[in-house]
Amino acid sequence: NPFILTFIFRLFNGVLGWLGLFLLSKDDHKSLAFATWIWFVPFLLVRTSSEAMSTSLFMIGAFFFLKSGKKNSIFSGLLWGMSFLCRFQMGVPILAGNLWNLRLKKDIKGFLLHSFALVLMILVGVAVDRWGYGVWTFTPFTYLKYNIFQSRASEFGTSPFWFYLITPIVKGGPPLALLLALGCVLYWKRNFGAFWAIVSLAFLFVHILIPHKELRFLTFLYILTPYFLYRMVPQTGRWWRIWWKLALVTNLVFLLKVFFTPAHSPVNLYRYIYADTESVYLTPVQPDGSYFKLTMPFYEGRKVETQGTSTLGKGHYITSTYQEYERFSKSNLCRNTFTSYPAWMLEKNFFHWRDHSAILNVWSCNEF
Repeated sequence: NPFILTFIFRLFNGVLGWLGLFLLSKDDHKSLAFATWIWFVPFLLVRTSSEAMSTSLFMIGAFFFLKSGKKNSIFSGLLWGMSFLCRFQMGVPILAGNLWNLRLKKDIKGFLLHSFALVLMILVGVAVDRWGYGVWTFTPFTYLKYNIFQSRASEFGTSPFWFYLITPIVKGGPPLALLLALGCVLYWKRNFGAFWAIVSLAFLFVHILIPHKELRFLTFLYILTPYFLYRMVPQTGRWWRIWWKLALVTNLVFLLKVFFTPAHSPVNLYRYIYADTESVYLTPVQPDGSYFKLTMPFYEGRKVETQGTSTLGKGHYITSTYQEYERFSKSNLCRNTFTSYPAWMLEKNFFHWRDHSAILNVWSCNEF
């Protein structure tokens, strides 16, 4: 069952991320409680994404990296190697962290042990790629060659340098997100030269330089922002109190949303289709020629087909707009078997939400 599998994946990612945060805040576990209270932290850590897993592995590896000893150097190298294999951009904080450590401690032996373990894990990745691709290739270099040197990533769109300085604040809920951003700036200013300041600034700076930008690319930094803010709280003045109250309200609203709604709204439809016996679903064609399609085969479990149709008759239909919902609900020969919103909610059209929302329904029709 794909839904059980994804639950296991999310549970594993969540535990791994929580362990990383626990080790990050080992000196004061109140900061752990604060970090997990911020709405996007649990949301991001349980995602089955390269950004989330690479961040968790880096935080766990950092715990051992910042301790002395041969075993810690080797273990941190292996974990950071896995972090790099999950997402090649993590090479930036890994390189920054190693240079910081080498300059501060001048521990050449520890540096070589750490580097040996890291390279060893990367070579394991090369072997896995040989098995997967069928040919020998060094994927990190190929990734860098095509996406950066040949600007293939820019084909997906480019953004100005200030995108990462403004958009996360707007999307994250201004009172809370602005507070976290200010906490970051204060942390970097007062702890410039410290390990977490160096690796996070290096990570942000390189991503600002890359033309193609997406919010998810900064997951590593987002996870660290509550930790940075918490460290700065005792040093702030009274003017922060009003921001704390606004941030609390913003956070609770977002927290309730991510607790009770899936990250991808059609998932509940896929759950219904997976348990259903039908294999062909019709969906009305829109005036522009488009129609709702199933695009996640992993959740379908078997061959399921969606076909656009301009004529309505006997069959099983998927509708995706409120106008279609009204049209089908008025037919006595069509029975609603799945809905993404309860009827009482559809009756209310606050701020015209129905006009720009995907309202998914499944109908079983004898005729129309």
